[in-house]
Amino acid sequence: MKFSNNKHYLQYMASFADEEYEAARAALEECLNDVGTATYQKAFLLQRLGEIAFLEGQEDTSVKYFQSAEQADSKSLQPRYMFAEFLARKLKRFDDAIKKCDEVLLSAKTSPFKETEEEFGSDYYIAKASELKAFCEAEQSRAG
Repeated sequence: MKFSNNKHYLQYMASFADEEYEAARAALEECLNDVGTATYQKAFLLQRLGEIAFLEGQEDTSVKYFQSAEQADSKSLQPRYMFAEFLARKLKRFDDAIKKCDEVLLSAKTSPFKETEEEFGSDYYIAKASELKAFCEAEQSRAG
């Protein structure tokens, strides 16, 4: 499914832009029904739901959405890395973000893979997770 052709996704984008988060969430939930078994699309939508929950001050719910995104596309490192980004940059949970980065690094290093049309290669994830981990460690040192 192309999101640009999906009426629910377009409704989400319009509602989100207008900061109408309840309507944006409802549109994303409908869009989840539309994607069926497309795991990477489902993960993406769950991440968007997590972002909305965060903006509404629902930190626990936002984390659950990101965990669900990881489960929806468990073979990809993308949801795991995006969860680490979210933990670090939005929630400032640097210990948790470092652990998630370590998971990405371990997986990317022990089972390397080439880039495809749908997925970055393991080298990309190694670079990004290493960069994010260094950021988290620097933030911890600054606060410490």
